[in-house]
Amino acid sequence: MHKQLFHFGRHTVLILLETLAVLILLCSLAGGALLWRLTTGPLDVSFAREHIARALSDPTTGHTVTADGVLLAWPDLKGPLILTLEKLAIARDDRPVLQIDRVDLGLAGPPLFLGQVEPSDIILTQPVLRLIRDPNGAIRLGMEGEQLPPGAVEDSPDSQGPLMRIVRRLAQDRGTIDKRSPLDHLQSLEIKDARMTVEDQVLNTTWSLPDLDVLFARNPGGLLMTAALSLPGGDNNAAEIRADVLYVRDRDDFTARLHLQDFDPHILSSKIPTLAWMEDQRIVLNGDVSATVDADMKLTKLDVALFSGAGALSLPGLYEAPLAIEETSLEAAYDAETEKLAIESLNVTLQDVTLTLAGEGKVAPDDIRFPMTIAVKDLPQAKIVSLWPDSLRGIPVEDWLTRRLSGGRFTEATLRFDLAVTKEPG
Repeated sequence: MHKQLFHFGRHTVLILLETLAVLILLCSLAGGALLWRLTTGPLDVSFAREHIARALSDPTTGHTVTADGVLLAWPDLKGPLILTLEKLAIARDDRPVLQIDRVDLGLAGPPLFLGQVEPSDIILTQPVLRLIRDPNGAIRLGMEGEQLPPGAVEDSPDSQGPLMRIVRRLAQDRGTIDKRSPLDHLQSLEIKDARMTVEDQVLNTTWSLPDLDVLFARNPGGLLMTAALSLPGGDNNAAEIRADVLYVRDRDDFTARLHLQDFDPHILSSKIPTLAWMEDQRIVLNGDVSATVDADMKLTKLDVALFSGAGALSLPGLYEAPLAIEETSLEAAYDAETEKLAIESLNVTLQDVTLTLAGEGKVAPDDIRFPMTIAVKDLPQAKIVSLWPDSLRGIPVEDWLTRRLSGGRFTEATLRFDLAVTKEPG
C-alpha cells in the first residue's frame, strides 16, 4: 500500500504555473532591460572587479591582474560584450610587469553563460609599442614600460612580455593551450592608433612609426596579421602601407603581401644601409609586393608589381644629372631556392620614348649571371642625343648615332647583352 505524501489540486497547479510564468517574465524583462542598458553605454560593474581579476589571472604563467575600474557594454548587437578594464596592472610573483591605462576585452559567449570571464578578443587603443630585432635576428614585440623579471635571460620564455606572450599564444595550436589559461578562447589581438619605435640592432638603426593599426588573429594553420600604416608620402600626400602577413605553423615561415599607395622609398635610405642609393631617387611607388621569409627572416621568395608616375632617377654610373622620367613600372620575381631573378618587364618612359628591359638569370651572393634584353618600339634618331649616357660619350658608335645619322627612326629595336659579376677570392 502506497501512501500519497503530497496532493496537488488542479487549482494549485494552475497557481504554480502562473507564478512560474510571472517569474520567467520578470527575469526576461530584467534581462532585456539589462541588455538594453548595455547597448546605450558602459555600465559600471566595479563591484565584480575582484572576481574578474581572479578570472583573468593566469596560473600557467604566474601572472596576476588588478584593475581600478571595470565597465561592461554591448556596443554592437552583432558582436561580443565588451569588458573594459581601467588602470590595468599586470604582475608576476608580486613584481610589477606592465601597467596599461585601458584594455577592452571581447568576452567569449559560451563561457560567459557559465559565469566564466574568458576573453575572445583583446583591444588596445593608442599604446606605445617597441619592435626590436636583436643581433641574432630574433624579433620581439613589447609595450613601453614593460619590465623583465629579475635574472631573466634575454630571449628566454621568462623575457617575453605580456604582448609577445599573447601573440605567441594566438599562433599556437589550440589543442596545446592549457585549459586553465584565461586565453584559452582568445581569437584576436587588435591594436589601434599605436605609435611604434623600431629598433634594428642588426642594422644599428632606429625609427618611429606614428600611426599604426594592427590585428593579430588566430588562423587554422597559424597566425594572420593585418596592418595599416600611414607615412609621409610623395607630393605632400599621406602614404599608406597595408600588409597581410600569414604565419604557417607547419612550415615555420611567413608570407607577407604589401600594398603601397603613394610610397616615397627614399625615406628608407637613411634607415637601411643597403638602400642608401635611394636617397637621390625621386619616385613615388604604387602597387603590390609579396614576399616569403623563413624562420631566420631570410628571403625565400619575392614577387613585385610596382608603378611610378613622373619623377627622376639618379644613375651615377650612366648619367651625371638625374634623369627625368614620365612613368615607370616593374614586374619581377625572385626564388632563393633556385637563385633565379626574373625581370618580366621594367618599363621606363622618358621624352615620350618607352624602354623595356627584361631578363632572367642567376643571382647568387658570389655569382651574378644575367642575360638582359632592352627593347624600344619607336625611337626617333633625333632623341638619341639627349638620351645618350654621359658615361658612353666619346666612343666611336656615338658619332655615328648622334651626328652622322639624321632624320631617321629606329623601330622594334632590340639590344641583348649578358651581365656577369663574380666575386674574387679574398
